[in-house]
Amino acid sequence: MSAKCADLDQDLLSDDWVLSQVEGKVQFFTQLPGSSLEAVEAKGLVQDSLYRDNELQNRWVSESKWNFRRTFSASEQLLAHTNVDLVIGGLDTVAEVAINCQHHPTGAANDDLILQSKNVHREYRLPIRDRLQPGDNNISITISPAERAAKRAADEYPYRVPSMQGPGMLPHYNFLRKTASDFGWDWGPALMPAGILGPVRLEAYSSAILEEVSIRQRKLSPDDDRLRATGCSDLVDGTASAMLLSFTCKVTVPERAADSQLEVTGPPEICSSDAPLSVTEPGQHLMTSEVVARQLPNNTWWPRGYGEQPLLDFTISLTPSSPSANQRASKQSVLRRKIGLKTMELVRQPVQQQPDKETFFFRINGMDIYAKGTNLIPMDVFPSRVSDDDVRALVQTAADSNMNMIRVWGGGYYPPDAFYEACDELGMMVWQEAMFACSPYPRHEAFLQEVEAEVTQQAFRINHHASLTIWGGNNEIETSFDWYKDSAANKQLFAVDFTKLFVDTIMPAVHRPGFTDIAFVDTSPSNGPISHHPNDPYVKRWGDSQSSDRGDVHFYDYVKDAFDPDTYPRAKFISEFGVMSLPSWHIFQQYSIQEDWNRESPMVNFRMRHPNGHAELVAQAQRHFHVPPATAPAQPGSDKQQARLYQLWTYLTQVQQAHAYDVAISHWCRLKSAPDAHTMGVLYWQLNDIWAGPSWSGLDYGGHWKPLQYTIQHVFSPLLVSWQLSKGPLQIISIYVTSDIPQPLAGQITLETIQWNASEEVGPCSTETVTFQLGPQESRLVDEIMVDEALQGCGAPEDAFVRLHAQASPPGFSANIWESESIVYLREFKDSSIAPDPNIQATVISDEAETSKIVLNVTSSAPAAFVSLETPIAGHFSENNFMLLPWQARTVTFHTKGGAEKIKETFLDLLEVLSLANLGPQAAIGNCPAASANCFAEPGEPLASSNGDAHPVPASSSEIQPS
Repeated sequence: MSAKCADLDQDLLSDDWVLSQVEGKVQFFTQLPGSSLEAVEAKGLVQDSLYRDNELQNRWVSESKWNFRRTFSASEQLLAHTNVDLVIGGLDTVAEVAINCQHHPTGAANDDLILQSKNVHREYRLPIRDRLQPGDNNISITISPAERAAKRAADEYPYRVPSMQGPGMLPHYNFLRKTASDFGWDWGPALMPAGILGPVRLEAYSSAILEEVSIRQRKLSPDDDRLRATGCSDLVDGTASAMLLSFTCKVTVPERAADSQLEVTGPPEICSSDAPLSVTEPGQHLMTSEVVARQLPNNTWWPRGYGEQPLLDFTISLTPSSPSANQRASKQSVLRRKIGLKTMELVRQPVQQQPDKETFFFRINGMDIYAKGTNLIPMDVFPSRVSDDDVRALVQTAADSNMNMIRVWGGGYYPPDAFYEACDELGMMVWQEAMFACSPYPRHEAFLQEVEAEVTQQAFRINHHASLTIWGGNNEIETSFDWYKDSAANKQLFAVDFTKLFVDTIMPAVHRPGFTDIAFVDTSPSNGPISHHPNDPYVKRWGDSQSSDRGDVHFYDYVKDAFDPDTYPRAKFISEFGVMSLPSWHIFQQYSIQEDWNRESPMVNFRMRHPNGHAELVAQAQRHFHVPPATAPAQPGSDKQQARLYQLWTYLTQVQQAHAYDVAISHWCRLKSAPDAHTMGVLYWQLNDIWAGPSWSGLDYGGHWKPLQYTIQHVFSPLLVSWQLSKGPLQIISIYVTSDIPQPLAGQITLETIQWNASEEVGPCSTETVTFQLGPQESRLVDEIMVDEALQGCGAPEDAFVRLHAQASPPGFSANIWESESIVYLREFKDSSIAPDPNIQATVISDEAETSKIVLNVTSSAPAAFVSLETPIAGHFSENNFMLLPWQARTVTFHTKGGAEKIKETFLDLLEVLSLANLGPQAAIGNCPAASANCFAEPGEPLASSNGDAHPVPASSSEIQPS
């Protein structure tokens, strides 16, 4: 996005600001954007807030009042304009802003104030021309403690409105328009940063300016009268589709400004456009100019995996027709936007032969889309640390993982423009929630007015993006009525509050101006409305918001077997589900010390913010795995053993998480063609992390890929082979193939029964081939085989597994284009005869420094399940968390962030390899296998992988994942 709105801009974020503790002695120069907590960290007054329990040690910072101030010069050129505005936003959160404060330098009297704000999600435009003087001026911004303000607002409210309260959380986040997760969440700390995220700039102008533009597009029928007036015959005869683009512009006209002309120009696809519109009256106006554009196959925007993402460049200009009354030269105000042409619909219609059930899926350009994606939490606990490059890299990770949708969770903050631009370019659909989550909210008039202004502004900013697919009013608030005594006892009261805020306030704000056809759900999960047609009144369907019959579902169950497909509901759309794991070992090491490396240590428990989380992880793991003990036996070298035990426990939780997601997502992908389910979307919880703590994420804090992320890359592939094992004495393997490819396919599946002790010389003990055909985007049961039949000549179920390898291509293609692999495990891992030492070897076969890649050849002497390649070097592997066979070496590419040339000499030394063999019976009693006596090692010492090679982990490196 680019813009030149005013005649003269002056950025005030640059240069030094003076930061002062209002009621203390701390004072020093700092940089913005940022927070007081970041500043005192950088000054060395406190340690890293994310290290160990510094969240508590540094709490005094968020409990203090802070003042940011600086001087700036107002030039003659600036003051010559009739209007000078201060554009300021991201004030976090209880803020007072003063210009040329004449009182105490760390505070301001009411007559000095130009703004009192309690909303980090808003941006303000404040006229300050009359407050400026030639030469030096000052700006003062005072930030008061948010925790106190939230408590005061809750105490003053006429009745109790509960808020979520968990380990480490601070209360009453629902009473303040601050990022909710700043108060703590079940995956992150309560740091409560307070500061200025920006912008802070002066805009001087004497002519009319464009502040923002919102763009709506809709398809016109060939018989629409507007098409005949254009003279574009290809639109009238239906050769091309016609898209009507409505550009609604927010225009500010100063007093005595010249008349201005609003005009929209763009690419050759424009068939006709409105004549320039004239604006003359002073004040703020909404003006709409319309353009008819051709939509052709080569300029249609598609979600990732369904087509390309062309973006058309449009320019919106406001041009003065003559010099303004003060005789200064008037300049053109310009906004530029990239638009992807598309049609979009949320399809909610009766399920075939089951009129009491209703579908929930997205139809883009007439094609039904299976949504495959994730949920985004804040990208960092300190938003100022996140660059546009970081944002794009995160979206690129989602794209590389075969996703096509990201849900922006409602307990964080609205992402920056760079996020939506990256989603536009990469074909990533966006489910955007308003920033409300997990608790009822108040509904007094001042709060509703604040919310209306916030959401209207954000919708105006992002509604034009091709990636924006649906707006949500909130996360889990209707569901939360049952979580709290107050709301459960008086649901009628809280239902009225809910309707007033999310249906009567937020929905109109999202739809304003002119966006009445954009998809909207008032909450997630939800049963959906009874009536949702744009011409009908919106009537909400109350009841079980977690029903699988309609709407979307959030599913979490920490008691049932996460590896059983029957655990997961036959829902229409799953917008959240998940299983926890620990942060990766080398990430956790950066924020902890040796005494913390025990799953029962105080520090590990301190970082577990999900109630009963550790007990649930252990109970789930004991169903399936040999579980290492929490504490190593007291003996010489026990410190090394303890470190190794915690590393293995970390690996186990991550393998468990990844396999659970594989089972669940494969199940829901199979159900796309099931008439009773018609599941059409899975968004897992969660993409990213904000610290090194237990969570549901696929990415560690800093961007390192956990095993889960590689599993997501596999299970979201366009072609997926999967299976389900029946229960009972006569077990049957049901084999399915699922396609997200919008054309028919033909292919084959190779079934190999492989013994756990197989060698390269022996190979599979049986092989069978099954052919199949699929329609476009179809899922189908293609074969069933008895386990006894698959095991003939191969031993008992605990002695072997079955490998499924599918290949497919469109009919008529000689080469297979898509392939997929899945492993059928016939017994629990703890009951299987897994080879204790598969002798995994990794060698570098090439390095391509110019493309930041290192290519590895990975081999083993016996089958190795869940092979995990781990390194502290920043980057990720092309594949990981895989089954390695002795006759089938894997070629794995490591994509570095810093260039292969810098690390190729030490790459293997830093590489750690683990597999399920590391979780054998010996690990369960805390002992090393006799053949690997050095398997326990402390960080910084050689750390043996399953092949016995020593890989030292450095204390520091410029290529280690940034903290």
